Amino acid sequence: MTGARWLPDPGQWSRAADLVRASAAAGDPVGWDSETFGHAVRETTAPHRARVHVWSLGVLTSARHPRGHRVASGAVFPVEAMLSGPLREVLEDPAVTKVAWNAPHDVHAAGNHGVTVRSAVDGLQRLRVQRPDLPRHGLKSVCHLVGRSLTKFEDVLRAPQEVWVPGVVCACDVPDHVWWTEPQRVRPGPDLCPLKGRGHPRARVLVPGVRDVVQPLESVVPGHALFPGLVAYAAEDSVTAVELWDWMERQPDRAPAPMPWAPEWEDA
Repeated sequence: MTGARWLPDPGQWSRAADLVRASAAAGDPVGWDSETFGHAVRETTAPHRARVHVWSLGVLTSARHPRGHRVASGAVFPVEAMLSGPLREVLEDPAVTKVAWNAPHDVHAAGNHGVTVRSAVDGLQRLRVQRPDLPRHGLKSVCHLVGRSLTKFEDVLRAPQEVWVPGVVCACDVPDHVWWTEPQRVRPGPDLCPLKGRGHPRARVLVPGVRDVVQPLESVVPGHALFPGLVAYAAEDSVTAVELWDWMERQPDRAPAPMPWAPEWEDA
């Protein structure tokens, strides 16, 4: 379970489950995260809609980060790995603590596949209580606490794609005589219509163009050009979640930090 590894082989799942159980036996939690589709990413998951595409586990190692917490390594699995076998047993085992960021979302998505995840704890809610002074508590906003910088979901799935874009063409009906296209407004130069002089009419139409488009998550499968980036992204989330949990455990004072905006009441 070293680095961001993609483990699609059922033969690898037993070994991964053994590593997770060994970590739990030592008293350590594991990181857990899932990449889901079928719902609005920026909104709360609607019941019975979110589906898991890939998911990941992060296990703490003996290596130490300069900030004091332990460094984790992660592995990414297909959804089939949670439906049956040793990894499903790990997810449903109350003896294995799973740290997720915004855990209700992941628990709900797994439940849509019939998997009841037990002993899931929410690092997001704990950090809100322990560090209310932070302006935001989302994983990408606080990953700097453990020395990480996470990629945005949209950037991982963005790729050039041929699309129709608004443009202006000359009324001579010659397809190559494009005056400009939005949003670039680039003039094609030699392809400009020689009749573009005064009084020559133009028309707004849709013309072929290329734009960066966010691909549907479920379309990014093994063999897709974006899949290695998706694997790295999925592993980062579970690894960062468990590293943050270990970081919170190691703070000298785990009581909630003072809120800088709290009023100071005078004694009556």
